[in-house]
Amino acid sequence: MFNGTWINERGGAMVLHQREDEITGQYLTQIGNSAVVGKTHRIVGLANGMTVGLVVAWPSAGSLTSWAGRLELPAEGGATLHTMWHLVRPAQAADPAREAEIWESFLTNSSIFRRISV
Repeated sequence: MFNGTWINERGGAMVLHQREDEITGQYLTQIGNSAVVGKTHRIVGLANGMTVGLVVAWPSAGSLTSWAGRLELPAEGGATLHTMWHLVRPAQAADPAREAEIWESFLTNSSIFRRISV
């Protein structure tokens, strides 16, 4: 159900392989920390019907992103994966200088992936 190449609105791409409920593959980001942009990283996850959970570790950036998503298969064709993602990273230096708050280590947003090939 989740097999294929998926592209999101920020230029991120993932190639997913599903075997029963297990998902493996590769993820390529075009945004974020320069240590990870343009480099392929391993993605793993679990599927449960039309829902999925995915995780990518970014070792060179010391961070990790997880996605929870729901697959939409419209009658007219195509496949869309609507996701909510969370990224956790090391605390960032504050401006003006002050001790970083733990909540500043987390980013949350949404992404929509469209399957471009199976």
